[in-house]
Amino acid sequence: MTFLDSVIIPIEKKRGAQDSVDFRITSLVSHASKIVLKILTRRIESTVESYFGKDQFGFREVVA
Repeated sequence: MTFLDSVIIPIEKKRGAQDSVDFRITSLVSHASKIVLKILTRRIESTVESYFGKDQFGFREVVA
C-alpha cells in the first residue's frame, strides 16, 4: 500500500447482506497519510479559529 492508496472494506449492516445498500464501507489508509492529514487539520483549525467570534459554538473543541 502506497501513500495514495487505501483498502476499502465492506462491512455488513445486516446479517446475510446481498445488496450494496446493506453494506457499510470503511477504508484503511496508510500511517503516513494519517500523519499528513492530522498536520493539515491542525493548521486549518488554527487558521479558522481566528475567524470565529467568542459567541460561536457548535462543534468546536472546548478549550479551558
